[in-house]
Amino acid sequence: MHNHMNKKIVISSVASAALLLPVLASAFITPAPPAGGLTLDLVFSAITTVLWVIFIGFAVIMFIVAAFQFFSAQGDPGEIGTARQSVIWGVVGIIAGVIAFSLPHIITSYFGAG
Repeated sequence: MHNHMNKKIVISSVASAALLLPVLASAFITPAPPAGGLTLDLVFSAITTVLWVIFIGFAVIMFIVAAFQFFSAQGDPGEIGTARQSVIWGVVGIIAGVIAFSLPHIITSYFGAG
């Protein structure tokens, strides 16, 4: 029981650190104020940049948790199946995120509105 609790503490610590690193790294990047003033396009771009950083951090955490699930499975087929499902859903999430973040650019390129 005590060993299981230590694993949870380690996983949550690593996950928290992995999520915070991209956010902290982006905090040091301060863009110059726009010359033409603040536009809706700039606000949208800033929001998507922040969401992208959070998304990447979450994806890293998902794969770290899956790795810990594989290591702690110790050959148990049920636990290995759970770890595989975590990896599969992590990949599906990354694909969905890349499509979601690319879709506005694809649409504006296709219709010539950008």
